[in-house]
Amino acid sequence: TVNSFAVNEVLQGKSGFTESKDYRGIETLNAYKPINVSGLNWGIIAKMDTAEAFAPIYSLAHKMIINLIGLVLLILLFSTIVGIGLARQISAPIEKISLAMRILEQSQDLTRRIEYNVKDEIGDMTTATRVGFIGTETAGSLIRLSWHSI
Repeated sequence: TVNSFAVNEVLQGKSGFTESKDYRGIETLNAYKPINVSGLNWGIIAKMDTAEAFAPIYSLAHKMIINLIGLVLLILLFSTIVGIGLARQISAPIEKISLAMRILEQSQDLTRRIEYNVKDEIGDMTTATRVGFIGTETAGSLIRLSWHSI
C-alpha cells in the first residue's frame, strides 16, 4: 500500500498541492484530486521531483546572471574607452601649452608665439599668455629705448 499525505487527502475527497519527501527522501511536488469514474471513487496524484520541476527556472536565472555580468562588463569597457578618449581630449591641449611654455622658458624668446587656435578654455589661456608676452615685450622694448636714449 501507498501511504502519503496526498493519498490520505484524496481518499477523504480533497484536492490540493503539497511539497513533501518521497520514499527516496527526495523533495517532491505533489498535486492530487479525487475523481469519479463510473461510480467508483478514485483519485489521481501527480508527483515530480522539485529539482526537475524548477530546473527551467534555475537555468533561466543562471542565463540571466551571465547576461547581466556580460552587460556590466560591456558597459565598463565602453565607459573606460569613452573616459580615456575624453581624458586625452582634455589633456592633449594642456600638454601642448605646457610644452610651448617650457620651450619659451628655455629659449627666453618672448617673440615666439604659442599656436593654438581653438575656441575653448585652453585657447583663452593661450590668448591671455600671448597678450602677457606682448605686454612684456613692449615693456622690454620701452626699457631698451629708454636705456639707449640715456
